[in-house]
This record gives sequence, structure tokens and C-alpha cells, in this order.
Amino acid sequence: MKKITLFILIGFSVVLLGCKNQGIVNEDWNLIDNNEEELVSDELEILEDYENIEENNDSTEIIEEKIEEVVEEQVEEQVEKQVEDVKISNTQASKTNTVKEDNLAKCLTSKWIKLYGMAGCPYCKAQIELFGDDFQYINYINCSEDPNVCVEKWISGVPAWEFIDGSIKSGLHSLEDLADLVGCNL
Repeated sequence: MKKITLFILIGFSVVLLGCKNQGIVNEDWNLIDNNEEELVSDELEILEDYENIEENNDSTEIIEEKIEEVVEEQVEEQVEKQVEDVKISNTQASKTNTVKEDNLAKCLTSKWIKLYGMAGCPYCKAQIELFGDDFQYINYINCSEDPNVCVEKWISGVPAWEFIDGSIKSGLHSLEDLADLVGCNL
């Protein structure tokens, strides 16, 4: 009888231990389930944050593109206005002077004056257009084709006029201004 009682007690203990262990296992599974839910929730938050970051980057790129467009438009407007101002100045100068622009171009060349410019530069194009067909007489150095010359001369902006004394004057100039700068008649 003692043996039977012992077996019953042992069996009962095993059953109790099994139940207790099963409870621990159930608790572990519940913790795992909760952790999985938290991980899924964290992953969703991370994905949402990433999507928000992408949207913000897209917005930033759009804003940067719009700023570039506005700046380009303003630069183009300024160039057009300066070109128009120079054309008006040249028109007024040509009305009061009897000497043609080709004489100015030839005078500039005779005084060793050089014009530095670049392809694609709107100011350079405007400066060249002021001389029209007489531009052929100007000593012109294209910095796009010969950048070393421009670097050696420290040309930092074009169009730039180099005078015989080595001084450089950058910017778009009217024919009248150029004539006054070097003492040529217009």
C-alpha cells in the first residue's frame, strides 16, 4: 500500500509538475505572441516613418527644383534687361556719333584689347551681338575652347575685357562705355 501511495504521489507530482511546466510554457508562448505583436507594430511604425521621410525628400526635391526655376527666370530677366539697357545706350550713342561700330572694333583691336567669353554665356552672346558683323575685328578668346588661357589670366567672370596694361574689366559693357574706357571714338 505504501508503494501504491508512493506511486500515486509520484504520479500526482508529475502531473502537477507537468501542469506547472505547461503553465510556464503557456506563459512563454503568450510572451512570444506579445513580442511578435510589438515587433510587427514596430515594423509598421518604421515603414510609416520611412514613407514620411520619402515624402519629405520628394517635397524637398520639388521645392529645390522650383527655387532653381525661379532663380533661372530671374537671371534671364536680368540679362534681358541689361542687354536692353545696353542696346538703348548704343542706339543713343550711334545717333550722336558718325563713326560706325566697325571703327570701334578696329580701334579696340589696335589697342590690343581682348574679349574673353564662353559658349552658352548669355552676357557674352549679348556683348558679341552689340558689335554685329563687326565682331570679326575683335580679339576674342573663347574660354570654353581654351580654358588654360583664361585660368592663366585669372578670368573669373565673362564677358571680360583685358586691356593693354593687363587689367581686366568683367561684365557686359555698352559700346559707348568701351569707347570711353580705351579712348576710341564712337
